[in-house]
Amino acid sequence: MIRKKMLIEFYDAVSRTYDDLYGLEQRLKYEAILEGINLCGLILDAGCGTGLFYEYVEKLCEYVGFDISYYMVKRCTVKYGKYWNANFICCDLEMPPFRPNVFDCIVAVTVVHHVNMVKAINLIQRMLKGGGVAVVTIPYRFSREIEEFEKTISSSNKGIFIIRVEEGKEIRDIIYLLRCDKWRR
Repeated sequence: MIRKKMLIEFYDAVSRTYDDLYGLEQRLKYEAILEGINLCGLILDAGCGTGLFYEYVEKLCEYVGFDISYYMVKRCTVKYGKYWNANFICCDLEMPPFRPNVFDCIVAVTVVHHVNMVKAINLIQRMLKGGGVAVVTIPYRFSREIEEFEKTISSSNKGIFIIRVEEGKEIRDIIYLLRCDKWRR
């Protein structure tokens, strides 16, 4: 709980300068992600930050972005709230307010290493439609979390599979592209 509170305080504090600090790095990840998937339908951007990913998908799909930081969500709303296909809410990846089988694609860029990995994967599976795609990125510096993530996926018998892993010199994350078939309940 203390860790989560510190995380919220950090992202609240950097919300005004986030795009200047991390914008280029995030944009490189988004471009790599979009090379690997064809977006359509309803997309969830888990941990959306200031909503930069929306700029890449605004003409392709309906978009829901959430972040644990109120001030990040506030910046999203100011920047993109006027668009009919963009919705932003403040919530936690470990307690999302969404029904099961809602999203065609879920993108979680540089976010799952902040939460319980098993719980995050289970919630992503729950929110994805059968045949849906999830993109998860984890920074290289979190090697323990990368091992945990890969172990969680490989031990899952719930129909979620790694279909591509991308690593790059400019991108300091591992990008996982996951497909979620209908899984046993």
